[in-house]
Amino acid sequence: MGRSHPDTDPTSDRYPYDTDFFAEKYGLSRHAAEIILHSNGPSRDKCDHAAGAFVHAMNLRQMRQKPPAPNIKS
Repeated sequence: MGRSHPDTDPTSDRYPYDTDFFAEKYGLSRHAAEIILHSNGPSRDKCDHAAGAFVHAMNLRQMRQKPPAPNIKS
């Protein structure tokens, strides 16, 4: 089994994302977008799922780092 190659049809799932477009679509840094795209190959479906998981993980991480709300006593 050989490695599959990207498709040349821009409507195909196997047509690779443009890095800047992908970064903007998910609110990622260019570096994070490059890593996700490189790690998941040309499949847009795989890259979309990976970006969603990454954004979710970063949101959870940010929530854990916020200080607790102050306890207001009346």
